[in-house]
Amino acid sequence: MHDAIKKMEEKDNIKARLVNLRQFQILDTEPEDEFDDITYMASQICNTPISLISLLDEDRQWFKSKVGLDICQTPIADSLCNHAVYDKNGFMIIPNANEDVRFAENPLVTGDPNIHFYAGFPIRTKNGIPLGTLCVIDNKPNQLNEFQISSLKSLSKIAMSLIESRKLNNDIDKANLELEIRNTELERFAHIAAHDIKSPLNNIIGLSNLFTQLYSSKLDEQGSTIIEAISSCTEKLKSLVDGLLKYSTGDLVVKTDKSYVEIDPLFDVYKSIFSSDKEIVNFTIKSSSKSIHANEVIFDQIMINLISNSIKYNSSYTTNIIFECTEDDEMYYFSYCDNGPGIEPQYHEKVFKIFEKVTERDKYGERGNGIGLATVKKIIKKLGGDIHIDPDYEKGTRFNFTLQK
Repeated sequence: MHDAIKKMEEKDNIKARLVNLRQFQILDTEPEDEFDDITYMASQICNTPISLISLLDEDRQWFKSKVGLDICQTPIADSLCNHAVYDKNGFMIIPNANEDVRFAENPLVTGDPNIHFYAGFPIRTKNGIPLGTLCVIDNKPNQLNEFQISSLKSLSKIAMSLIESRKLNNDIDKANLELEIRNTELERFAHIAAHDIKSPLNNIIGLSNLFTQLYSSKLDEQGSTIIEAISSCTEKLKSLVDGLLKYSTGDLVVKTDKSYVEIDPLFDVYKSIFSSDKEIVNFTIKSSSKSIHANEVIFDQIMINLISNSIKYNSSYTTNIIFECTEDDEMYYFSYCDNGPGIEPQYHEKVFKIFEKVTERDKYGERGNGIGLATVKKIIKKLGGDIHIDPDYEKGTRFNFTLQK
């Protein structure tokens, strides 16, 4: 009865081992330095010519790492490691296999590699499932001292940790790849959908304007109000679609070429774009460099979004902006400050999330779409930089952001 129970337990262990080995996806993989370091250390510590990380498959033992052996696997029926994983002591040491009735006729003992001494230490999962062993082998009788035994126990645990870390890294890589594919598909869908929506919106706007020109004299006050509402809603929807297009094409834009962009002339252009009879925009430039090496289209998209927000959410019609730029060998560091009402600390992260809005309407009574700053952050992240709001700035809002050179 005892033998029958033992065989059932071993069968269950074999099944669990095979399931775990498949999950770890390590069988038949290429050699890796981290595992080779373990077998090298084991061989040196024990002064043995052979050291192996042996994983037990269904009908073979396969060597993830090996020192002093040319073959990469042997039949599991001949495996000493298959006995070591079930040894009641938790590990198995055979001083002289020629004198051990279990292994004296084993082809790995009577033939190549002529195993005389063997010591195998199970490589176990957190649930105690043995996947194989870290073993050392000699072609003459041998023995291990306490230090060597303790060292091999530790190295077998490190081997298991490496197997787990390897799976975790593979899972992360796979998840990142799937996420990248999904993001690409989502962005492609947003781009196509926005494009398909934009065309009929332009038609609606054009037809509304034409209708107003041709029939305004024939419309009563209610009819004019309805046409104005149609035009206003369509313009807002078009603005939302334009924002989605910019957001969905962010990854494409960052791949375009860089050039040396002169800072002062660029801000002169911004001043001419944003200043008018009703708006005054003042720029103060503090830069240690006259130019930056960047993609001008990308930099324009970042700055125009920031400047537009500063104007729209400033209670004054005079918007003062301070722009600072410093650099080192790898990065540009930018500071952008305005004289607006500022953003409460609890909203500093929220403003960079797409479709999230802190204020329902700007000073003109228009509703924002929550895309501008999300687009800015997405582009900056893709360029290896970051952006955040300075929590210690009290005179308005300060955005600190970086761009990789």
